[in-house]
Amino acid sequence: MNQKQSNLLGQKKPWISNQNRINRVAWCKDHVNWTEEDWEKVLFSDESPFQLRDNRKKRVWKLCKEEFHCSHYTGTVKHELKINVWGCFSYDGVGTLYLVDGNMDARQYCKILKSAMLPSADELFPDGEFIFQQDNDPKHTSSMVYEYLDSKGIDYMEWPAYSPDLHPIENLWAILKQRMRDRKCRNEDELWEYVQEAWYDLPVEVLTGLIDSMQRRCRAVIEKKGYSTKY
Repeated sequence: MNQKQSNLLGQKKPWISNQNRINRVAWCKDHVNWTEEDWEKVLFSDESPFQLRDNRKKRVWKLCKEEFHCSHYTGTVKHELKINVWGCFSYDGVGTLYLVDGNMDARQYCKILKSAMLPSADELFPDGEFIFQQDNDPKHTSSMVYEYLDSKGIDYMEWPAYSPDLHPIENLWAILKQRMRDRKCRNEDELWEYVQEAWYDLPVEVLTGLIDSMQRRCRAVIEKKGYSTKY
């Protein structure tokens, strides 16, 4: 058959230094025996960009002589329109989604913690007992942020660097974007509306499944000696 299938490059994974591998394994050993009830007390958080256009890679079948035909390519623009959002979720549901204003810094992040994270925690953890999770982005780990969390008496989780495979919200962002794949947006305002609609419509079983995977994620990192895992 005079056909061939285009191949996509392998999945990208972060480069992990020896020290970071040691830290990842140590963290996982500290948490691998956490029960489901322990993980249900964690409020996971993160930011993610959403582009106006769907730029997912697609596979196409074509004849060898058609390899460079224009119909087999997707046009791009130099600066894709996009929005950045912050979100959090727990075993029982998603929290308030927040539209980031421009480039987030520590000051805006503190505003997000006050106006979005705390109300979400109050709703998802009525007894007030929860552990806040965030990654090691510099704006998350600034003295201003830690001072704010400490002033509110919020218990926060130490997080190993270069560990998106341990972070279930990374999978949740991917699921959210997959659920939005067929929606056409004309501008950023419309995109923001669609993102919110899809976010608050996420099934609870998706959230619980991600939280329930935490013990398996820890085991996978230990087995891989700190290297990246399938998650």
